[in-house]
Amino acid sequence: MALLIASGCATQPPPPVDSAIIFAGELSGAAPDQLQRGYSFMVIECADCHRAVHPNARAMSKWDEILPRMLRKATLDELAERDIRAYIRAVQNAQPNDSAPRSTY
Repeated sequence: MALLIASGCATQPPPPVDSAIIFAGELSGAAPDQLQRGYSFMVIECADCHRAVHPNARAMSKWDEILPRMLRKATLDELAERDIRAYIRAVQNAQPNDSAPRSTY
């Protein structure tokens, strides 16, 4: 049962950029087009190898560990990394009480 609860967020796709995500992103200096690119990278590039993961599935500290390796595998550059990180932060700030539990791995 615990495994199902912990992995439930992995089945939720990343949410499309909406007004709440744009607002949260702008508070941290991200432009709407940057957030949209970050979203697109997650649902297109990440999904080439595995299911795209909801940003709230992991704490930002875990994303910091995972992203460098995944970006190398996908051959994405620093601009893509900034866009993806901005999108993840904006979603986490826009949906802090999201029902998706965060994985510890």
